[in-house]
Amino acid sequence: MYGYTFFTWLITNLIHPVVAMIYFRGLLGFFDNELIRVYFFIFLYSLFISSVSLMIIFLLLSILVKIKISDWSKFLCWLIMAPLIIIVNLFVFSLLTGGDESWTFRDAEIGIPAMLSVTAVILIRYNYFIRACEAVRTEKADEEC
Repeated sequence: MYGYTFFTWLITNLIHPVVAMIYFRGLLGFFDNELIRVYFFIFLYSLFISSVSLMIIFLLLSILVKIKISDWSKFLCWLIMAPLIIIVNLFVFSLLTGGDESWTFRDAEIGIPAMLSVTAVILIRYNYFIRACEAVRTEKADEEC
């Protein structure tokens, strides 16, 4: 499950700069001369900020896959949980960097491209999630034998 989680996080961080540039600048602003520099800046910033989310997701997914519910229910929980973790991560990061507790939509809006990116990647990687859940069940069955 750790491989699935890591690659989902990495793919999300790769597409997040594109989604962020389109979200904040529109399609016309996407074809800017400074596209490569802006992409790498957002990518590196995203990697740094989302590393906390990666650790939280490792923990939560390891718990989620052990719960005895259907794989589809686990997938829906994962689909809801990942964007919420982004908001929690941004809020905590804001507090650590000197922000205050009074958040507005404008403060949370910076997380929308990340939430869109992670939701798209999770939906695209549905089959990998199911395979990872099956692998965990197989490992658990092997341990019991």
